[in-house]
Amino acid sequence: MQTGFTMFKSKVAKRIFILFLVCAMLPIAVLAYVSFTQVSAQLREQSMVRLQSTAKTYGLSILERLTFLETDLDVIGQNIRGWSQETNRLKLSDSYMRKMRTHFKGVVFVSRSKGVRPLIGEINPLPGRFPEAATWSESSKSIVYFETRGKNIARAFLAKPTAGPAGTPGLLLGEVNPDYLWGLGNDNLLPAMTDACIMDQARTVLFSSFLIPEHLLHRIRFDTTSVKTRSLEYSFDNEDYFVGYWPVFLKSMFDGPNLIVVLRNVKADVFSPLSHFKVLFPLVTLLAFWIVLLLSLISIRKNMVPLEMLKAGASRLAQRDFDARVSISSGDEFEDLADVLNNGAIQLG
Repeated sequence: MQTGFTMFKSKVAKRIFILFLVCAMLPIAVLAYVSFTQVSAQLREQSMVRLQSTAKTYGLSILERLTFLETDLDVIGQNIRGWSQETNRLKLSDSYMRKMRTHFKGVVFVSRSKGVRPLIGEINPLPGRFPEAATWSESSKSIVYFETRGKNIARAFLAKPTAGPAGTPGLLLGEVNPDYLWGLGNDNLLPAMTDACIMDQARTVLFSSFLIPEHLLHRIRFDTTSVKTRSLEYSFDNEDYFVGYWPVFLKSMFDGPNLIVVLRNVKADVFSPLSHFKVLFPLVTLLAFWIVLLLSLISIRKNMVPLEMLKAGASRLAQRDFDARVSISSGDEFEDLADVLNNGAIQLG
C-alpha cells in the first residue's frame, strides 16, 4: 500500500494533485496580477493628479508672495515720498523691518539719472540691466525680471515705479530673497520627497532643486488648453520619475515673464506601498502551496488507500482465492464497490 509522497507515483494521485494545485494557485495568481496592475495604475494616476494640483498650489503661492512683495514696496514708496534729499532712514517699525529683510536681500531707489540710493540691505552687485525708463510710470504694473547667473540659479528682482524723495520720479528696486520667493527653508511649501523646478516661458531655468535634463525641457510646454498634457514620465540616470507642471500667468498682474512650475516624484517612492506587497505575495504563495500539498495528500490518501485495497482484492479473486474479502468502511462508492466484490467472491466460492 502506498503512503506519503510515494502515492504520487500513481497517475490518479498526480491528476488529483495537479487539479488541487491549479484550482488553488491559479485564482491566487490571477487575483494578485489584477490587484497589482490596478493598484499600480491607481497610484500612478493619483501621483500625476497630486503633482499637478501641488504645482498649481505652489505656483499660486509664488504669485501671492509677489503681491506681498509689491505691497512691501508700496509701503516703502509711501514712506520715502515725503523725504528730503538728505533723509536716509525709513520710518518703519522694527518688526516690519525684520520682515522686510526676510523678504528682500536689498532694496534701493533708482532715479532716472541712474543714481542709486540704498534703503534696506544692499544689492550687490546691481543687476546688469534695469527696466527701460519709459516704463517708469506710476500707473504701470510692477516689473518682475530675473537675471540668470548659474545653471539652476537666477536672481529675482521686483521693480516698482514710484515718486521718490522730493517727488523725484524713479524706481524702487528690490532683490527678492529666493528662500522666501520659492518657499524654501522654514517656509517650504512642498510635500516630502518632491523636487521643484521653476522656469520661464522660454524654458530658462530660474530655480531647480534637481538637475533637469535637456530632453525634459523640450517636453514641457506652456499649455493652457488641456490639463492632461501637464503630466509626463521620464527616465534619467537609471531612475524613473513622474512629473507634473502648471503654468503661472505672471503677466496678468505684473510686467514680467510667465512661469512654469515643474514638480517631480521618484517613481520608486510613489510605488513604495507596493514593496510590501512584493515581499508578502511570495510568502502567501508559499503558504498556499503547502496548504494545497497537505490537503491534496489527505484527499489522495483518502482515495488511493481504498483503491489499492480494491486492486489487491481483485488480484486475489483473479488467482481464484474466493475466501478473500475486502474490508472498506469509507461510507462512499468505494465501500459499495467492496461489497459488490465480496458478494461476487461469495457466489464464486
